[in-house]
Amino acid sequence: MDGGASVEFYDSDITNNYAFNIPFTDFPLAEKKSIINHCRISNNTVLSKEYIQEVLMVESDFNPNYAANIRSNDGYFIADEIFDAVIVTQMGEIEIGNGTIISDQAMVIRAVDSNIIMNGVQILNINTNKNVIVSVQGKISITDVTIENLTMAGNFDILNALDSVVNINKVSYKNSKAQFMTSSFCELSIDDFTSEEVSNIIYLFRIISSKGIIMKNSTFRSISPSSTLFDIYYSDIELVENVSISEVTNYVMEISLTDAKLLKNITVHNCSNSVLIKDSTISNWTGSKFQNCGNENVEQGGAMNILRSNMILSDSEFVKNTAKSGAAIAIDCEINSKCENILKNIVFSSNIAKIQGAGIYYNMHRPIMSEIVFTNNSAPYGSNIASFPYNIIFSKIQHNKVTIDSAGSGIIFDESYEVKIIDYDNQTMNLINTRSVKLQAESSDSSISVGGIDNSRITNGIAELSNFTFIAAPGSQGITYNIVTSHIDYSKIDLLSKAKFNPLKATDKSGFFVAFRYCKPGEYQTSDGKCNECSIKTYSLEWNSTSCDACMANAECQGKDHVEVSPGYWRKNLTSTHVAHCLREKSCLGGFNPSRENPVDCEKGYEGFLCAKCSVSENEKYHPSTNFECSKCPSPILNAFEFIGFQIIALGFIYFIIIINIRKKGENQLSILLRIFTNYTQLIAAILSFNIKFPNIFEDVSSQSDRVSSPERTFFSFDCFIDNNEVRMFAPSNELFKLVLYLFLPIFLLIVLSSGILLYRLVMHFVKPEMTHDLKRYIAISFICIIFIFHPTMTFQSLRVFQCAIVDKEDSRMMMHMDYKCFSGDHLKWIFLVGFPILVIWVIGMPVIAFIILYKKRSTLDSPQKQKYLLLLYQGLKNDAFYWELVNTFRKFLVLSFNIFLSTYDPYYRILGAIISLVILMRIQERLKPYKKDSNNRIEVIGVAAGILTLYCTIVFVTPERRINSVYYGSFLLLFLVNAFFLVNWFYYVLCYLDYKHPSFVTFMKIYSFVLCKRGSQFNQEITEKRLITHNSRKKVIRNRKKKRVTIKKNIKKLDVKKKNLLKNRKSFYKHNSGANETMSKMNPTSMSRVENTSEVVINPS
Repeated sequence: MDGGASVEFYDSDITNNYAFNIPFTDFPLAEKKSIINHCRISNNTVLSKEYIQEVLMVESDFNPNYAANIRSNDGYFIADEIFDAVIVTQMGEIEIGNGTIISDQAMVIRAVDSNIIMNGVQILNINTNKNVIVSVQGKISITDVTIENLTMAGNFDILNALDSVVNINKVSYKNSKAQFMTSSFCELSIDDFTSEEVSNIIYLFRIISSKGIIMKNSTFRSISPSSTLFDIYYSDIELVENVSISEVTNYVMEISLTDAKLLKNITVHNCSNSVLIKDSTISNWTGSKFQNCGNENVEQGGAMNILRSNMILSDSEFVKNTAKSGAAIAIDCEINSKCENILKNIVFSSNIAKIQGAGIYYNMHRPIMSEIVFTNNSAPYGSNIASFPYNIIFSKIQHNKVTIDSAGSGIIFDESYEVKIIDYDNQTMNLINTRSVKLQAESSDSSISVGGIDNSRITNGIAELSNFTFIAAPGSQGITYNIVTSHIDYSKIDLLSKAKFNPLKATDKSGFFVAFRYCKPGEYQTSDGKCNECSIKTYSLEWNSTSCDACMANAECQGKDHVEVSPGYWRKNLTSTHVAHCLREKSCLGGFNPSRENPVDCEKGYEGFLCAKCSVSENEKYHPSTNFECSKCPSPILNAFEFIGFQIIALGFIYFIIIINIRKKGENQLSILLRIFTNYTQLIAAILSFNIKFPNIFEDVSSQSDRVSSPERTFFSFDCFIDNNEVRMFAPSNELFKLVLYLFLPIFLLIVLSSGILLYRLVMHFVKPEMTHDLKRYIAISFICIIFIFHPTMTFQSLRVFQCAIVDKEDSRMMMHMDYKCFSGDHLKWIFLVGFPILVIWVIGMPVIAFIILYKKRSTLDSPQKQKYLLLLYQGLKNDAFYWELVNTFRKFLVLSFNIFLSTYDPYYRILGAIISLVILMRIQERLKPYKKDSNNRIEVIGVAAGILTLYCTIVFVTPERRINSVYYGSFLLLFLVNAFFLVNWFYYVLCYLDYKHPSFVTFMKIYSFVLCKRGSQFNQEITEKRLITHNSRKKVIRNRKKKRVTIKKNIKKLDVKKKNLLKNRKSFYKHNSGANETMSKMNPTSMSRVENTSEVVINPS
């Protein structure tokens, strides 16, 4: 057609046309618009040619038309190849109204710098591999268009617009497999767009470098893009409003490098991924709801994933969204990027994150949040908000820095610290266990470091630091060690704290502020400044030790300062290097108990130094018993009755001894043997006071002598009686109070016993003229008996006040009261006020006075007058050995002195000194033979020898742990035999002097003496001699009695004569002295009759 012409087609068929230069529908420039109305255009083929034309198409059908491909060069479509279009126009206007495009396999419209108007068109059942509509620098208005069942092979679009203005209104796009639109450099307005069941696409809308984008009142459902529903890049969004998006299988939107002014009332639900916003700015996104978006495979941002972007989001709701991190919103920014996000009035409800941040997750820049509501969100970490590792803090300590005083350099720290990695919201982070926390010195000084296990694996955000060591020069102060981890980049946190928008607070590193002590006991300082702990079998107890010492005896060293004392031994304190032997081994359990003042455990009922003090345990009071043993206190009432009963029995026994000695005016062999036996038992008791560890059998037997010698501890508890009645007064302990009682005990007993004797005489009416003289004798004998009975006890008690026990090096304690140091002011006070007076007056003074009296009267000791008072002191002794009983007293005193005054020395020295003194005195005794009877000399020598051998055998028992079994048991057997030998001999001599009164003993004695050393003949000879002596003594007594009767009769006759003379003289006297009648009448004539009844008459010559 010529130029300028126009053409109109009505009700026509245009089919099977072929052209080389122009297609059928290419019209040249005309003044008016061409019209194609109710035409059928099909099976036309064209070649390329450019024309500019406007075509109005009304209610026309386009059936299959075929053409070659078109080519795009530099973003513009050119026509130098075969046009692939049914309608091609340039600088024209194409208006298609109320038409249907069906089954075309080529582009329908290709327009350049033209206007395309489609209204009321249906595009149905198209299967093509090209774009349907292409507009370049034109205007496109698509209104009331329905697109269904469109399938497109390849990456092509239904609408491809370049530098155009696109208005889409009331478009329905359904059941298709083609991308709807790609727009570049366009202005885009979409209103009332509906899309459903679209698949096999990369995107639905791709918007590039466009502006003025408006989308309203649109619905998208069941879209399955391989990338995103809306791909918006480098564009400006003016308004997105009232948009509903559901069932999208990938990203809902991908907004990149885009500025958006307002997104409002957008509903997104049941979508597999989120709205992805990258490097963009959204000024206001409000009134929206995201529900059931994302899934467990989405890495972050189940509903909205914000990357390096700025956004204001308000008045919206996120419900039941899911992702690994940030189930609702994820904000991912870099440290230097501008990332300003504001969240206001947002509701997060029932969102679930597989790893962290069910509500919000941000990795660096924290959003500004206000009026945020979190409800029922869940995640392993950060149910509501999750972020990045912000700091390491101590789980159970409020402060970031733990101050450690007196840390040992190089010593493994025996405490453990639980630390946790937290975010900005102070939540413990659930971190993967591939990294660890580590201790690191803040200083770069090479001498300051961390040793041992200086790192710990993180488990669920928590790590435990233990078995680490701090290393620095001993005595260093203020050394800082920080806890660090590769999870935390403190340099980034410092930059964030300086950010202009919503800066985070700078964090203080957690760690330890350490002050180093010098190497303490149990450690030694090495050349490199470390404090190393002492190994097993060594110890150190001093500060700044440079080496460890070998373990001391009677202890086991477990390393460091752990010195475990063996049972039976004791240590004063943790710094003591002396292991003291306990006074009673079973009282000390040994071991190592640093919680006690004395780091050794004592047996129940014991406490104090050497576990020698009785204590109160479990509300049960213990009192001293024998051999430093403690026993439970009896009932107070029972104990009081026992105390009173024992006093009565004791006084009765002493009174009985005194009466026997009063009645015996001559020597008595049985008394001599009893005295020898008493000396033996007192000697053995003195030996036992050495506190030697005897074999159990012998110790149990020998302890009975202690029980007898200490009845106030055995048969009743005087200590419990004192405590129950609170009578101790000024004394600091019961032992010292009893020492005061011992000072006055002899005087008290003498008064009590003398009063008893006097009362007895008055009751029995034994009042005689010579009563005054007899009373003196009774008192003298009572006093001697009291001194003899209590002298060993007085000796022991007086010397005990001097006795000390070594509890530590240069520390010995008064054994009676171990709170007093030996010979300190308090100790000396009791020595001089109580102990020394007992020793001077009773222990030494009385024997010395007795010796002086005996020495002065040694020439008249055989006279009845001397024997009357002093016989007890030298009974059975020769005249020149009258002092021997005092030597026996001195012997016992000497043994006790060695034990007490040498108590701080090794037991060997005490035993050796006692043996030497006993041997010397025994040799003197063997030479002097002080007793008149050889048998008495012999039995006493045997007793002393038994004591010497007992002491000698105890040397083996001093260190039983080093014993040789043969020597040990041999010594025990020897000890047993020598003491048994004495007892058998003593018993033999006792029976010898009892047989003449009891003939039935004779047969037994013969058998006994035969068994004893086959001395039957000797026994018979002694019996015969004794009977002869007894017979002669009886005869002498009878003769003396006869002489006495004759003398009495003569005296009675003389008395009668004198009586008669007195009566005669009285009568003459009354006659001459009448004034004396009254006086004479008072005389009792019967008083003289008493003289007649006496067995002995003494006439006063005056």
